[in-house]
Amino acid sequence: MSSRCIRAGFTLIELLVVVAIISVLVAILLPSLGAARNQAKQAKCLANMHGIGQAFAAYAADYQQVIMPYAWTDPNSGKVYYWFTELSEWGYLGRSGQNGADKGRNSPLMCPMRCG
Repeated sequence: MSSRCIRAGFTLIELLVVVAIISVLVAILLPSLGAARNQAKQAKCLANMHGIGQAFAAYAADYQQVIMPYAWTDPNSGKVYYWFTELSEWGYLGRSGQNGADKGRNSPLMCPMRCG
């Protein structure tokens, strides 16, 4: 009778070939994943701008079609108010965060895109 050697695993060359194929596939997929991430950020920016426009329209509907100015000063206290804080505090942009203003990454006033 002849004795046969039974292989029970993979050779080193076979494992290296599999690792090389996986690394080539990952290198091909990474740029497309970055592009998809940028498209998602751009879509979120557009949605945020749409929400801000909707907030201005809702404010104008509530106040006889007058659009909120960029900033104004209270004649009694001298305090300066800005549209972005007031729309948040009055609930037109949603209420979350400190004093009703939406602060943080999920704010409709913050765009996830980076300049430069």
